[in-house]
Amino acid sequence: MLQSFLLTARIGSGEYVSGGEPQVAVRLTFSRTARFSNLDKLGKRAMSVGANDDLNAASHTFTIKCNSQAMGLRFTEQILKDQTRAFRSILESATYDQQGVARFTTDPNAASPSRAEDFASVIRQLADFGRSLYRAIGTNAPKALRDELRDLAATSDKTIQVVRYDANFVFPWPVIYDYPLPKYKTGEPPAPVCLGGMDSAAGNWTKSCAHGPQNPGYCIYGFWSVRHRVEQLVQLGDPLRDDDPYVQANPNAVFIAVDKPDVYTQQMVDAVRQKISAAIEMSDSDDLLDLLWQSQKRPTLLIVLGHLETQEVTGEPSGARIVLQPNKQWLQANDITDRQLDVGDWDDLPRTLVLLMACGSATTDINTLNDFFKALRTAGAAAIIGTECTAFTALVSRFAREVTLDIWDKKSLGDAVKLFNRRLMAERNPLAFVFNYLGDADLTVVT
Repeated sequence: MLQSFLLTARIGSGEYVSGGEPQVAVRLTFSRTARFSNLDKLGKRAMSVGANDDLNAASHTFTIKCNSQAMGLRFTEQILKDQTRAFRSILESATYDQQGVARFTTDPNAASPSRAEDFASVIRQLADFGRSLYRAIGTNAPKALRDELRDLAATSDKTIQVVRYDANFVFPWPVIYDYPLPKYKTGEPPAPVCLGGMDSAAGNWTKSCAHGPQNPGYCIYGFWSVRHRVEQLVQLGDPLRDDDPYVQANPNAVFIAVDKPDVYTQQMVDAVRQKISAAIEMSDSDDLLDLLWQSQKRPTLLIVLGHLETQEVTGEPSGARIVLQPNKQWLQANDITDRQLDVGDWDDLPRTLVLLMACGSATTDINTLNDFFKALRTAGAAAIIGTECTAFTALVSRFAREVTLDIWDKKSLGDAVKLFNRRLMAERNPLAFVFNYLGDADLTVVT
């Protein structure tokens, strides 16, 4: 999707509507190009979805386009809310057991004997859920769109674009499952889960199994975010500008803020600093917002690993906050927005790519007034990666390490996240779905 417009028509009982306002008005609501001079930088999308308001109260329309004309599917606000919460609930249950112990370690060699079946159980639950979302789209879609969805299910390594005209129009797009499921009869053992032929030991992340549109099964490649790149964009502020998917690396390449160092965060820091000599860690004298609002100091990549605190604590700011330095410095969405309102946007380069590795840093829903994703994206961040639920340090540290190194090796944001998803799944760890990003899937750092 390059541009979208909202057409408003005033309708009366007669042929003419009196009054000074125009009878028909067209307003630009989303744009990735100002004068169509940057089209060579914008990659092709296999499918584009526009998540929009509807004329009916508490209802939304998904306008979906593959190759044929765009088609609208209507869903109530309650459906969006319920499905997003159900998805996050599955992830929470998969993260910790009832005793608060992590169910899936990031080291497959240290996995429990029951890991394979635990993984299969979670994947079956996610696939059943993702397939129900796919059915909801299919049953509301005309035949032409169903045919195109079937064609998409037979492909891989494409880009699926979701444009949220309001940042709060969230839906579990990454977990949509478009392979047919095996038939199950009561009393039968559950169907096995296929890894798609991937081999983590051999470093092979290419699908080689037979599962697909005509071959049912529980296969990790049936999920959109494992097989494809799922890009989510939000239109905030002035829509008329040229999108540029390239971020130019500057001398302040990577800035890392860790609230409580441990063995996992140190492994991440060491690996990033070994690869990127200009990577620096936050010191006691650093003020993160001051740094972000100075173009000569603003980093190309910002990595934040901190606890998201929501409880009121004496001596700490009120409201949700990410701990940057214990008892000293915190990051809050409203502080980011206030700095933008008082000082201005990041109009100059670089436009930082932010890895916000805190629990629930991406948990926007239909009722959200302001959050980290909104605040950073409005200020001028090139993209933001966050988490959909609680996440333990080992997992977020590994994600930050692997995705940062892949991006620095000139992989796009979408490819770096997709490859992480495949690697983790191949190790029988379903927590790849914990991570989500807002930004251009083609975003690439130029070093």
